[in-house]
Amino acid sequence: MKRTSIFVILLSVPALLVVPASGHAAPDKNALTLSVTLDDIYNHHFQVILPITVNQPFKIVTTNGAVTNTISGTVGAPTQGKYSLPLYLSEYVSNDNNLTGTENYTLQLDKPASRGLTASFVYMRIVELTQSP
Repeated sequence: MKRTSIFVILLSVPALLVVPASGHAAPDKNALTLSVTLDDIYNHHFQVILPITVNQPFKIVTTNGAVTNTISGTVGAPTQGKYSLPLYLSEYVSNDNNLTGTENYTLQLDKPASRGLTASFVYMRIVELTQSP
């Protein structure tokens, strides 16, 4: 019977880990993540997730097929755990075929807020604010 020996060599690789004196970094309470989900005649379950900062305006322009979506607003500082957000939304296909408007949201962290039926067609907007890691 032939005997085979296997030798394993472990290499020690130096690593640098920087940890603040407190042991962990405190999260920036103004750094949040905003999720906007659109579900309507122009966008079928289309979601945008973006990092935002309290009291700093944000704007994103993105496309979904033939639709150009513009989402903008400013999340206000919290009052009793609630954040105000006037959210501007434009879903543009052509001059004759688009949706545009601003809706005011009062958001709480990790609690989705939604809007539904309007005019003669159905649309859904789901907006959620979460604390960034």
